[in-house]
Amino acid sequence: MGACFEHVKECWAQSIKGNHDDNVFGNSVEVVSARPGRAELRMKVEERHLNGHGNVHGGVVMTLVDDVTWLGMQTLGLPKVGSVSTNISCEFVRPSGRLGDYLHMVSEPVKIGRRLAFLRITFYDKNGEVCAYGTQTVAVLGDPTFTHKFSADGSVLVPVPKDDKKKGELLPSTEAKGKL
Repeated sequence: MGACFEHVKECWAQSIKGNHDDNVFGNSVEVVSARPGRAELRMKVEERHLNGHGNVHGGVVMTLVDDVTWLGMQTLGLPKVGSVSTNISCEFVRPSGRLGDYLHMVSEPVKIGRRLAFLRITFYDKNGEVCAYGTQTVAVLGDPTFTHKFSADGSVLVPVPKDDKKKGELLPSTEAKGKL
């Protein structure tokens, strides 16, 4: 696997280690793939994720919006960028799964600037149908100037030349990216 994938796996492990989200997810969420601008994860639905109707609880999905959109931002390079939520939302399209199903997630940064980042996530059920989607806006903490980036396919960690480390130019716009 590539450098971007390994970085995102490390970020996920560090982000939930020893906190409330570790209690909610534990080892049920895994990073499936990652390349610049896209992280794919999946969660095996366990008893602790269910609501009274036997479906994935909406609070679990909202927690994933919060946690996994951040991972999409981490696909873009180093250092790890700290952030705090300023807005978070989710639309529930259909039930997200039952006990034993896998809930698939695709996280993508939409735009990252010096102070704010706009992130999105799409959830897919076991049939590959969209069951929920969410967005998050975060305040970027510290200096968001990256010292490294990943090759286009995410396989290699590439140092950023000193001339390219201009403030306010964290990354090329991700808004013009094509369809997935």
